[in-house]
Amino acid sequence: MAPTTHCRAYRGSSVMQATATDSDDFTTANGMVRYRILSQTPHSPIPNMFTINSETGDIVTVAAGLDREKVSQYTIIVQATDMEGNLNFGLSNTATALISITDINDNPPELTVRTFSGEVQEVQRGGLNSAPTGRYRALGAWYRGVTPPPPPANHPTRESQTDEESRGEQSRGDCDN
Repeated sequence: MAPTTHCRAYRGSSVMQATATDSDDFTTANGMVRYRILSQTPHSPIPNMFTINSETGDIVTVAAGLDREKVSQYTIIVQATDMEGNLNFGLSNTATALISITDINDNPPELTVRTFSGEVQEVQRGGLNSAPTGRYRALGAWYRGVTPPPPPANHPTRESQTDEESRGEQSRGDCDN
């Protein structure tokens, strides 16, 4: 048993099915198998993150909270017991279930360069859309892997040409502002 489940699994999400066979007559208690989980490692985010249907062997999540960055794999010891699961009279056997957690859509977009720059020509004074003269630059900053939203179009960041040249521009284009 070594299936993979998605890290955004919700409460009741099916993970896998444990199966056991018993050579005894399945119509009698001797051949009726029941399942239970003996242990789960690790015990986070909760000690019993999974449960098993005692009759079908289906293993499902008990709560939301699977996160591959915190726990990438769970090890569960499953016990199958005949005599309808009676621990006093039934015969038992165990197996290990390995549940690997995978990531889904947790990667942010990546910009091709950290700084984009463009030029706009100054407007003559007194015109309807007059703006300060000079070169304008939109700066993108990364904070813990997340790109902040761009500033409003009517609030460009102004830098002098010397500052731009001293940093070394990586991408240059014309803007329509």
